[in-house]
Amino acid sequence: MSALASCGDAVVFDDDVLSAREGAWATDGLLTFWFEVLTSQMSTSPRALLIHPSTCFLVANLGPEVAGEILGPLGLTGYEVVLVPVNDNPDVDQAHGGSHWSAVVYHRASRRFHVLDSAAGRGVTDASMRAIAAVAPAVGVEDFRERVVMRQIPQQTNSYDCGIYVAAIARLLSDCGIDLSFIMDSDEALMEHLGAAGIANTREELKIALQKHAHTGK
Repeated sequence: MSALASCGDAVVFDDDVLSAREGAWATDGLLTFWFEVLTSQMSTSPRALLIHPSTCFLVANLGPEVAGEILGPLGLTGYEVVLVPVNDNPDVDQAHGGSHWSAVVYHRASRRFHVLDSAAGRGVTDASMRAIAAVAPAVGVEDFRERVVMRQIPQQTNSYDCGIYVAAIARLLSDCGIDLSFIMDSDEALMEHLGAAGIANTREELKIALQKHAHTGK
């Protein structure tokens, strides 16, 4: 299997590229690529840290000692917000598993973990709590269970757009022109930025990024 595009540490293959299409469920590889694209566009002193999906999956499922070793070098406390993509796959031996993406955003100013889920009817899921429990020590929060906030965002109307919502959240948090504290305090702002137009635009921007970073001569 040959790589079709890359950016930073991310390399995408056929299944990742196909997952950017309408009606497809976003792969770990696609989201990792998108996070690298957005990170490359940030200033030299970025306000947001976008943690790779594979890293989040490992720290959420392999215990606090492993989580500390992995997250420590990332310097989470140096960012205004930290985005943690959450995959509901509980089986660390099953690669590319799961059936739903959601996001946890740690906001340093409020010391709260904001859960953003495009299928929020289930409330705060076990997968989200595992991710929060793994990240909390790295940001110096002990009473994390009391600092979890379920946020109101637009809800997906299909079975596949959840990953694009996470991509759109990453795009929003990485925008240097956005007042992050306002965004993290306002459900109205989240509803506006993550509406149908925002999700459609994010999917299109993903396709454009894949074309821009495509390998030639393959």
